[in-house]
Amino acid sequence: MTTKEPLDQNPLYVFLSFAGEDRHIAEQVLSFLTDAGIRVFYDRNMRSDANWDMTIEQALKDCSRMVLLLSSSSMPFKQEVHREWFPFHRKEKPIHSLLLEECELHSRFESLNYIDARADWEAALERLLADLKGSPAPEPPDRVTQYRHERIAEWSLPRYELDH
Repeated sequence: MTTKEPLDQNPLYVFLSFAGEDRHIAEQVLSFLTDAGIRVFYDRNMRSDANWDMTIEQALKDCSRMVLLLSSSSMPFKQEVHREWFPFHRKEKPIHSLLLEECELHSRFESLNYIDARADWEAALERLLADLKGSPAPEPPDRVTQYRHERIAEWSLPRYELDH
């Protein structure tokens, strides 16, 4: 059983990233994490008058971790999902991935670990919670490393592609 900590006292703030087709699963993850006392940014919880792009950008800056749902709907090149996880990856913020189904992964995820949720959903959620609570906060990269990562990220964009 999970212990619940008041949301306003929990410094952990998690961005939930998923493809729209996986919303029903995302809502299960949201419910599980909030029941465990973890504060989660979820796009359906935005105010009706909020600027969607600005709210997402601010949440990406504010959240210290991301839960990314991996599926054929979100991988490898779903634009909205990519624009959420890529800044986290670039800033070396932790991304906790849940593999929902067999799918082609973006090349940046091929070497990263993920939680396989295909066989045992409940066990996968418990492991996710343990990982979120047990992971140490990342050290901020030094300025040179940060600059290097930003340049690599920028030069990886399609406009810098030399050939097709």
